[in-house]
Amino acid sequence: MIRARYLIVVAVIGFLSFSIYWLWQRQPRSLVQTQKQTTASATLKKSQDEKLRLVSPEDNTFVESGTLLAVGKTAPSSYLVILGEKPEVIETDEDGNFKKEFRVVLGLNLLKVLVISDENVPEKWLTVFSSDANKNFRNVFAGQVKSIFENILTIENIVKDKQIIRLAKTVEMILPSSENKKEEKVESTTSAIDKIRIDDYVIALGEKDGQSLIAHELEIIRDQIPKNNEEFSIFQITSSVNQNTFSAQEQKSQILSEFALNNASRFSSPQGPRDEKNFTPGDKAIIVYHRKQDAKILDLLYLLPKNVPSQKP
Repeated sequence: MIRARYLIVVAVIGFLSFSIYWLWQRQPRSLVQTQKQTTASATLKKSQDEKLRLVSPEDNTFVESGTLLAVGKTAPSSYLVILGEKPEVIETDEDGNFKKEFRVVLGLNLLKVLVISDENVPEKWLTVFSSDANKNFRNVFAGQVKSIFENILTIENIVKDKQIIRLAKTVEMILPSSENKKEEKVESTTSAIDKIRIDDYVIALGEKDGQSLIAHELEIIRDQIPKNNEEFSIFQITSSVNQNTFSAQEQKSQILSEFALNNASRFSSPQGPRDEKNFTPGDKAIIVYHRKQDAKILDLLYLLPKNVPSQKP
């Protein structure tokens, strides 16, 4: 009997000790430690933002034009590369300032902005919608639907951030072509939600309300989800154009590649647009391209000055 009581007492003491330890482990961290972590995180983000300050264009912007103005500051005497369906290269001045117009396509533009520099400059992504119609919108959200609740959609954008879309009372909805080739007005609380599925890709146009978007127009995409498949690097050209192809060696890997031209291929330099016949073997260039099956299709060749120093892409 005494042994049984002893075992019970030991068990109770053990249980109480474990419970106290369990509760202690789950206590919130000290305010000082939390503040230090928050401050460190904010300082790091500010430092990264300072390395590439984009005044224009802004993220999640709707524009009634096919032209945007790139304005900002980054590493001095570097090259800003904007990847999209109409890629652009912008040279910064000795203080790192840049200001230049560039073209975008009508509709959704997923733009990736990078800097070629010896400094470690983080990349930035921009979602921009261009239209030639007056729709009185200011903003765009685009991404895959992750949750649906009443008239609220939670989407995941191209950088995997969550964004909230609230449907306006009446919505202009563009359905997948297999369901309906025309726009239709639907009530957001009933038929609009019924037409949206989890993992649909949506392009929502409207106005921001705090961190969310009040959507007045919504396009649903199920096939060929929009992506940015552009690639780039610094190459040394090794052959002239022959039958719409030429070869170049990547500066970093020393790998030799062949590039094919199409009607959309463009050629430029710090002095402006160029003709493809104006570059010769031995020239260095920033080459932006996309892959189609096994081929590399040239989108933009930006010829670099003869004395340009080697920079990290």
